[in-house]
Parts: sequence; structure tokens; C-alpha cells
Amino acid sequence: MTPSYAPSGAGASSGGGRRAATFAGASVFLSRNLVAPEVYDAVHDALRLNGAEVFLCADPGRTGALDFHVISSSSHERFADLRAKGCNLLGKRADFLQFGGHVC
Repeated sequence: MTPSYAPSGAGASSGGGRRAATFAGASVFLSRNLVAPEVYDAVHDALRLNGAEVFLCADPGRTGALDFHVISSSSHERFADLRAKGCNLLGKRADFLQFGGHVC
């Protein structure tokens, strides 16, 4: 699953060459405990600008197809726990802020 889903009509182009928002319709959970402080604000802004509904917390109970959790590294102590609970995880990569992030 990639976070490029947009429900019909949501984020759709209204002409002028605009593309649909990458995270239109997605709920993204962004916790300061799971993301490096030096990139937190930039990731938050980039997610919002690309259509995500950003929640400034972690909520492992949210495991729907359009629920994503940002985590800084697969070596983070919470990574295995979130993955075991079925969370869709977005990992940090150099191109993440341009939304080349991957779903683990």
C-alpha cells in the first residue's frame, strides 16, 4: 500500500495542472518520540502540504488502510511493536520530504 490514494473527488485536479495531494484522505501519526527532532517540523509541514490529516501522537490502534505512522528508523525500539500491530509505517529516507518515503 502506498500513501497516494485519493478518494474520488478528494484532492482531484480542478485544472491548472495541479496534481492530487499525495496523502489526500490519509491520517498520519507523527510522534516526537518516534521522529528525530531535527527533522520533525519539516516532516510535519511536508505531510500537511501534501494533504495528510496529521495527528501529533502515536496511536497503534489505528491500523486502517489510510492510517500511517512515521518512525525515524527500523532500529527504533518501537518499530517491531508497531509493525506487529499491523501499522502502516513510513520510514525516514533522504528523499522522504519529497514523498519518496516507503511503507514498511
